[in-house]
Order: sequence, then structure tokens, then C-alpha cells
Amino acid sequence: HSFPTGRFSVLGDVVGFVFGIMCAVHMSGFLLTLLPQAMIPISMFVNFILLKARFSLGQFGGAGVLVVGLVISLLPAILANTKIDSPFWSFLYFLSIWPNAVSFALKEKAFTKMPSLDIFIVNTFGSLFQLIFSLVLLPVVSIPGLGKVPFDKLPGFIAEASQCFIGITPQ
Repeated sequence: HSFPTGRFSVLGDVVGFVFGIMCAVHMSGFLLTLLPQAMIPISMFVNFILLKARFSLGQFGGAGVLVVGLVISLLPAILANTKIDSPFWSFLYFLSIWPNAVSFALKEKAFTKMPSLDIFIVNTFGSLFQLIFSLVLLPVVSIPGLGKVPFDKLPGFIAEASQCFIGITPQ
């Protein structure tokens, strides 16, 4: 069996990841915690459009509670006219969620078409290709104006991230 949507789903994950990193360095932790929560309603919308998915009242309710929670969390800053990070980078970060939502829908489509696909094998190969393409695209965060990580510092960051991954706390 072939996995025709695999290339596109991996691309969506990588694009979302790279743009998310690029935007995250220009934002505070407050929005970095809140904005990814929009993944659920965004995924529901994408699944409705691409897969003609239907959702139960409970699912809509859950997504609605999440959206209301996001609005309530942002409301004090909006009402106080407080500057919440750069609107440009915040909006781009919000947009970086969409390729991942499309990727999830494409994977769902693949599993629906081919129920014999092993989820662990698909995820393993997907993760491997995400790693490869993410490393290839990572220098985008070093482009002046886009990211804040100088190109010559990337290898050190990758080494420290690798140490964290295996449980070693870097100096």
C-alpha cells in the first residue's frame, strides 16, 4: 500500500513547526501557552472542510468552552489596552497552527482509506521525515528579521536540545 497523503502531512507538520519556532522567539510565554489551544477548533474546521466530518453537540461544546476560555484569558489585556506582543508575530504564530491541522486531517484520510496502516509505523516514519526536514529548514530561524538565533549558534542549540532529549541538563 502507498501512503499518498504522507508527503503532504509531513510537510504540514514541518512548516507548522518551523514557522512556530520562527514566531515564538518574538512572543511572550502568555500567548505561547494560549494560542496552541486553538488547535482543537481549527482541526475541527479543517476536518469539516477536507473530510466532511460531522461533530456531536458535546464536541462542539468542548471546542466552544476552549474558545471562550481563550477569549476570557485575553480579555483583561484587551480591555486594558495592553500591548500583547507583536500582533504580526502573534498572527503568524496562529497561522502556523493551520498546516498541522491540515496534516492531521490528511493522516485521518489515509487511515480511513487504508485501515490496515499501522499507526506506530506511520508515526515513526512521519517523525523521522519531520526530523530530517526540520533540520534542513531550521536555518530559516537565523534569517535576520525572522528569527533571533544566529546561524553560528544553531549547532550549539541542537546539541543542547539533544542533551535535553536524552535527559542530560546542559550547562
